[in-house]
Amino acid sequence: MTHRRGLKTDDAQQQERFVEAISLFFEGYGLPRIGGRMLGLFMLADEPLKAEQIADRLKVSRSSVSSNLRMLEGAQLIQRVRLGHDRSDYFEMPESPWQSLLERRLAGLTPMLRLAEAGRALPVAAAKVKRRMRGFQAYVTAYAELHQTVLARWQALNAAAEED
Repeated sequence: MTHRRGLKTDDAQQQERFVEAISLFFEGYGLPRIGGRMLGLFMLADEPLKAEQIADRLKVSRSSVSSNLRMLEGAQLIQRVRLGHDRSDYFEMPESPWQSLLERRLAGLTPMLRLAEAGRALPVAAAKVKRRMRGFQAYVTAYAELHQTVLARWQALNAAAEED
């Protein structure tokens, strides 16, 4: 028995479980469950999808798909594309949105680092407050360094994978 485009039922079920697992994982990070399901669907899609196709495949409302498309597009995890002369909007996941995600996260830490430095420079007498400001600066510095390390490691792994 086959399902969607010749996939064996077992293959389709495995993909559905993957989509659900992605949704549950990202729900833990604040992404709506439908947005996570859509992210999993885009990860598996080999061609751009219209909103109607997404709603049909995930069995969710078109309005829910629209709001989650805006969120995923705003996060640059998906992009809007046109296909030939078709005036419909299609969406797809770039081949690898992960580098830009890491770069944006790292860039977003720059203002936080400035805030931490400004906090340390404040004229405060209480030792408790000074420790709190030192801890904040240490946290932000470590977090930024971690992101730099992760980005460099991701780039190395991705380059090695492209050579395979």
